[in-house]
Amino acid sequence: MKRIFLILFPFFLFFHSTNAQIKDTDTFIRQLFNSLQQQDEKKFIDLYPNADQLKSILLSMMKKESGTDTSNLQLGKAMLNEITDSSLYFEYAKEFRDAMDSSRIAGVDWNDAKFSFSQADTSKAVDIDGIMLRGIIYFSSQQKDYFISFYEVLWPKQLDGWVGVSIRNIGEMKHPED
Repeated sequence: MKRIFLILFPFFLFFHSTNAQIKDTDTFIRQLFNSLQQQDEKKFIDLYPNADQLKSILLSMMKKESGTDTSNLQLGKAMLNEITDSSLYFEYAKEFRDAMDSSRIAGVDWNDAKFSFSQADTSKAVDIDGIMLRGIIYFSSQQKDYFISFYEVLWPKQLDGWVGVSIRNIGEMKHPED
């Protein structure tokens, strides 16, 4: 038994630490909101693909575009070697910090934020051989209504789940009577 544990433990660590794709759209949207509400940069970053996953997506795109031109494909593969989890972390963390800055400017108090509802739609993303999600999350904070506009949530065929997000805007809803 101890031997089996020693063999399986490293696999658990590896699979536990990889970014998981989220198969349910509503779950993805709630996790996006929760990461912002909890001001949890790590939870936000976990919504994105890791370096190996991103390389897989990009390589598939390059193969599709290059066709029989192997010189461009070789150049593209060399560029993919520059992608690391640590380099991606900085990009993903910047998206999180920009979202937090946007929410601060809008006057959001995340300690009081409550999810109301969301609206989202999908479209075909031919370049990744998958689909893309965009939408709006509505929430309240300090008796005011706010929204989070997001896009570029991808479901690439090779990952079989939602990954990534770009936050377009976080702002206060303006009502006609205001």
